[in-house]
Amino acid sequence: MRGAPRSASGTTNSGPADTIPGAPPPLRPACRATPRDEAFVGREHELGVLDTLLAQVRTDGARIALVRGAPGIGKTALVRRFLDDHPHLTAVRGSGDEGEATISYALVDQLFGSMGLGGGALLAHIERVLPVEEPIVVGRLILAALIRSSVAGPVVVVVDDAHWADVDSLRALLFAVRRLGAYPVLTILVVPPDEARLPAGLGRLAEGHTGITVEVGRLKPTDVQALAAAATGSPVPGLVAHRLCAHTLGNPRHVLALLMETPADHWQGWEPVLPAPGCSAG
Repeated sequence: MRGAPRSASGTTNSGPADTIPGAPPPLRPACRATPRDEAFVGREHELGVLDTLLAQVRTDGARIALVRGAPGIGKTALVRRFLDDHPHLTAVRGSGDEGEATISYALVDQLFGSMGLGGGALLAHIERVLPVEEPIVVGRLILAALIRSSVAGPVVVVVDDAHWADVDSLRALLFAVRRLGAYPVLTILVVPPDEARLPAGLGRLAEGHTGITVEVGRLKPTDVQALAAAATGSPVPGLVAHRLCAHTLGNPRHVLALLMETPADHWQGWEPVLPAPGCSAG
């Protein structure tokens, strides 16, 4: 049981959103994620930080979090577990992709789709054909949609691999996030240790009084032991778990890769040499 507050006053600012021509209708709660095929262990501290931030959102208004860590360290799994712990939140999700990093508004297209806004209030396009101020116009549409939805309860916007999102979408999102004020919206951006591609304004918000950076580090040996037991279906000796933790630097992607590639009886005793995981930290 984590010590962070699990609930807070549900009072929200229910004032009407700014009148914006073409603004989308209120959001529908997003569908829950499909069951995960990876075990989840530990991260009590990180989950507690996000719980505390959500409590602040409920009582004081919009907040932003950067969830930062190395590839494979479990950033996405952490956010997924956080959302699973709060199933009544409205979740708006999208992700960046290296192949779409130059497609204007590719991320916004995903976010609007997650909101259930079929038909697309905005078309992604490769070449810029709209005026320079367009991210402001798009940002107003995002802002209106989030404000309308937040009247019914807190909203969580999650952008996975935000460092690969297109710049126009990030600029539009920054415009919206900076103007959410007292509305109960939590924005979570999942990034690697070097998030240089993010607009500087998003980083400043995370460093300010309404933001936080959640550092996701390596698993502890006890967590690796629990992860190994969950993945293999049988207990793993503590000494083996310590060696496995050191060998993989506590990276759950590497731990799971080794467990899946190696016969279960391999982990029941002392092994002088541990194999390298088949996956790489990409």
